[in-house]
Amino acid sequence: DMLSCQTTLTMTYGLPFLFAENPLQCDCRIKPFALWLRSARLQKPSDALCAVPPGLANAAIAEVDVSRLDCPG
Repeated sequence: DMLSCQTTLTMTYGLPFLFAENPLQCDCRIKPFALWLRSARLQKPSDALCAVPPGLANAAIAEVDVSRLDCPG
């Protein structure tokens, strides 16, 4: 079954989370979430969008190459 991101997180954590309303900081700290999005069977993983860094702005986190999710320093 395909589940929506909101449904999956509501069932797992008890709280709804709307990706479209929560732009993401796409750096090394989000790698586990990005990998989970790829493996989960979700209807609209493309709703989870990067806000920063500028090079990834508006990119769907589920489609970003995880090697690009790095932290400066």
